[in-house]
Amino acid sequence: MWSDNETDIDFLNYSETAELVSATLKDSSIRPVSLGLFGGWGVGKSSLMRMVIDDISQDEKNLVLQFDAWLFQDYDDARAALLQKIGDTLYAKAKDDEALLKKVNRLFKRIDKLRVLGLLAEGTALAAGVPTFGAIARGIEGARDIAKGRGDTDDFDAVKAMATDVKSKTTGLMHSEAEESPPRQIEAFRQELKQILDDLGGTLFVFIDNLDRCLPDKAIHTLEAVRLFLFMERTAFVIAADEDMIRLAVAQHYKADLDRLVTDYLDKLVQIPVRVPPTGVSELRAFLILLLTAEPANSHQKMRPEITLELQKFLLMRLQSIWKTPFPETPEILEGLTCKSLTDPEKALISQVAQLAKFISPILVNSPRVNGNPRIVKRMLNTLRMRQMIATRRGINLSEEAMLKLVLFERCAGGKATGDLMNLIGSSGDGRVALLRQLEGGEEILDPTEFPESWKAQEGFISEWSKLAPTLGDKDLRPAAYLSRETQPVFTPSAGLSVEAERAVAVLIKATRESAGSTGKAVQALTADEVPMAMEELLRKLSDTATWTNRPEGWAGALAVAAANKDAAKALATFIRSRELTPMPAWMKASLSGKTWWGK
Repeated sequence: MWSDNETDIDFLNYSETAELVSATLKDSSIRPVSLGLFGGWGVGKSSLMRMVIDDISQDEKNLVLQFDAWLFQDYDDARAALLQKIGDTLYAKAKDDEALLKKVNRLFKRIDKLRVLGLLAEGTALAAGVPTFGAIARGIEGARDIAKGRGDTDDFDAVKAMATDVKSKTTGLMHSEAEESPPRQIEAFRQELKQILDDLGGTLFVFIDNLDRCLPDKAIHTLEAVRLFLFMERTAFVIAADEDMIRLAVAQHYKADLDRLVTDYLDKLVQIPVRVPPTGVSELRAFLILLLTAEPANSHQKMRPEITLELQKFLLMRLQSIWKTPFPETPEILEGLTCKSLTDPEKALISQVAQLAKFISPILVNSPRVNGNPRIVKRMLNTLRMRQMIATRRGINLSEEAMLKLVLFERCAGGKATGDLMNLIGSSGDGRVALLRQLEGGEEILDPTEFPESWKAQEGFISEWSKLAPTLGDKDLRPAAYLSRETQPVFTPSAGLSVEAERAVAVLIKATRESAGSTGKAVQALTADEVPMAMEELLRKLSDTATWTNRPEGWAGALAVAAANKDAAKALATFIRSRELTPMPAWMKASLSGKTWWGK
């Protein structure tokens, strides 16, 4: 299995970009500097950042801070959390210098004062309709109810708790209004931080990750903290995020409809944008070779560490000159590994993996459902490994290549097309699909009516996919269908629905509101046995969704069916999680809010 975490081992030729970013950050003539490391979900932003951090940390004078914005968004004010982390970093650096330590402790007190200002601002945020947490939020909400004549004992208790909480947190911190005004506090913090950095003689490098996973307000608060408190001499910032998600956060937070205003805001905060290089066919080919040789299916084939390291260096060297020399074929790869004589199992593994990577990398790069995304590729391979483990336990004799070919189909063709493949397997009697055999052999399709509609829209992909080894048309694929059951229902054609139920499903697909009268009547028209099948039909419809920016057809109907049946609710929850929507669209969060079957 392969970890989904960031890594400092370069499998995608990111080293050159990391070196460029490091060189920019080290250039003292352009400080203070803010650099944006932009790229979509799963392309490797965190791994690239990790490589930069490792390089910057080589100089002991540098103060390196890593801040995961997503980790703190639910537990603290984002600005206060970032300032606290900076204080902790300075404390660790100054703990052996008594004079410096006193200055750092004064900075901590300043952070406490700023934190109090943030707590007072929490009430303002709540009044504006922004969700908040803690005793202050509950107290203000209670005060609202009391003022409107709806107060009860809990409301009065909440107001008392708020008063106590504010008093305890502000004792010894708040003085005159002029002395404690936000501008004065911010300027005082900046001056104290600058003095500490001057005394240390180093530069503060702040690496902010996962900003695009945060709610819009939290993301903006973190960016504002950089601008207000930290952007000064001896500082450098790297912000890793999906640029489009940050633009969306700016637009939502400031209610800005003009693209120019959103762009200007981001451009002022991020001086130097660096985009993670896209993964091309050659890069993904090398990525697959390195992953599959590092963790072979057969543990007895595992290569020696020195061979793995040399293979990585060789492939990265060739990627850096890919503009003038083509990607090496298997014989050249084997010849390039000269550190020690390769054993026959090592040669066999490299040859097998290199051939496989050559065939599937173009498909993975060109498929709109994958786009060469390294994280998606890793998850596909992890799915493959899990199925191999299940196959071993169940005594299923299916080759790794056959499993991988089917996993590839599932990911690239989508849920509806995969469901149709499962139906073909289930209705064949012996698990052998004649249509696959005809496609793989380049034969004429004997019965065009058997060609599923969901396949016709993807004839290009399916044609390329069918050419991959091994052939599947002559194999009993019922074991493969069994292994894929975590993503597809096994042998459940929709023919089991009655005419009334089919009409009800048609209404549910078109439904726009879960609570509409027509939606409720459609659910009531389903018998207990038909409810699970109706949900399957709705999930097939939802599986065809290419983008989840807006509510797709079938969503409201699926929620209505889930509300009426526990098993249907469980199926919908499993489906939603299988989409791996990170971050989850705001409309979906709102739809799922309060659903007991969804949970957290």
